[in-house]
Amino acid sequence: PPRYIADHMRGLCECLSARDVSLPRFTSMAVGKVMTLLSDKQCNIALFRDIQLNIHSLLAMLRKASSAVLDAHEFDDEIESVQNSKRNVHDELVARLLPITEFVSGLAIPPRHLMQESQSILSKIEATIASEGTHDPFSVDMNELIPNEFFRRNEEELRGKMNVNHPVVVEMHRAIDNAVSKLCEAVKNQHRPDVLEVSLDLMDNSIFYTAKKQSTKSTNSVSISKLGDEYIPFVDRKGKEASKRRVTTVALREALNKYLVLVEKATLKIATMLQTLSEDINESKFTIIQASHWAVVLETASTHTAAAKQKNWVLPTLVDFPADSTSTSLVVKGLTPYWLDRRSAVRNDVVLNGICLLTAPNMSGKSTLMR
Repeated sequence: PPRYIADHMRGLCECLSARDVSLPRFTSMAVGKVMTLLSDKQCNIALFRDIQLNIHSLLAMLRKASSAVLDAHEFDDEIESVQNSKRNVHDELVARLLPITEFVSGLAIPPRHLMQESQSILSKIEATIASEGTHDPFSVDMNELIPNEFFRRNEEELRGKMNVNHPVVVEMHRAIDNAVSKLCEAVKNQHRPDVLEVSLDLMDNSIFYTAKKQSTKSTNSVSISKLGDEYIPFVDRKGKEASKRRVTTVALREALNKYLVLVEKATLKIATMLQTLSEDINESKFTIIQASHWAVVLETASTHTAAAKQKNWVLPTLVDFPADSTSTSLVVKGLTPYWLDRRSAVRNDVVLNGICLLTAPNMSGKSTLMR
C-alpha cells in the first residue's frame, strides 16, 4: 500500500494497543458475494442480518466521532490534533479507518453521507426483517393432540424471520392462525380416543388417525367400517393407501390441506419481500461495500494487535531521511521471524546500505529475511 495508508494502519494498531477501546461487533463478509446476491435479489435473512450488524456498528462509530473528524477532507492534521488532545479515542479510530477503507474499497464517500445512507439502510431492514430474539412462537394445538414437531417443521421459515408488525406479515399470521384453529378443531371433533390415536407422518407431512389394536395379544385393529361413515382410508401424497389402520375424515383432510397451502403461500410472500428488500437496499450498495471493508480492516487490525501484544511484537516507527542526507541504510537490531517466540528465537542484527546481494542455500531463510 502507499506510505500514507501504511502510516494509518500503524496508527490504528497503535491506538488499539495503547488505548482502552470498546469496539462494536462486526462480522466479516465476502463483499463480491454480497453484491452479487443483492443484484440478483437472492439475499437471505442471515445475510441481511449480517449487513444490518455491520451498518449498525459503522453508524455507531461514526456517531461517536467529533464533527472535526467527520467534516475533514484531509485527515493528517486532524489526527495530529486528536493524538495531542487524547480526548476521544473514537476520533482517532475513525480518522484512521476512513482513509484505509477508502483506499481498499476505491470509494470516497463523505462520512456524513455514510451516516445518512446507513440510517436509511437500517430503517429498510428493520421494517422488514425481525430482530434476533423476536417473540414469534410456532403454532400449538391447545388440545395437545397434534405434535408440536408438525408446526415447527412447517413454520420454520416463517416464524421469527420477518417483522411481525409488517402489514403483510400481520395478515399472513392471521390467516395461518385461523387455519391452525380449524385444523385443531377438526382433529379433536373426529378423535375417538378409545379406538383411534392421532398420528403424524413427517416424511409425508400428514396428520391422520391410526386404529388401535383391540388387545395387546391381538394383531387385529378396529375395522374402518365400524368407525362410521365419516371416516375414510388415509391416502398419502403419492396417492397410496399406506396402511389399513390409517384413517382420516373429509373435514380433517380439507383443514390440513388449507393449512399447508397457506404456509406455502406465506413462504412465497416472504421470498417476494426479501427480493424487494434486496432491490431497495441495493440502491445504497456503495455504503454496504464501505461497511463491509470497514469490518474487515477493523477485525484485521484488532486481531493483529491482540496477537502482537501476546507475542511481544514491536510496532515500528518509520521516519523520513533528512533532506540533506545521502544515506539509505536500514538498521534492524534483534530481528526474528514474526511467527516464532522471541524468547527462544535466535536474534540477528541486519544492516542494509544500498544494493545488497542476498545468497544462501534453499530453505535457509532468504524470503524470511526479505519479509
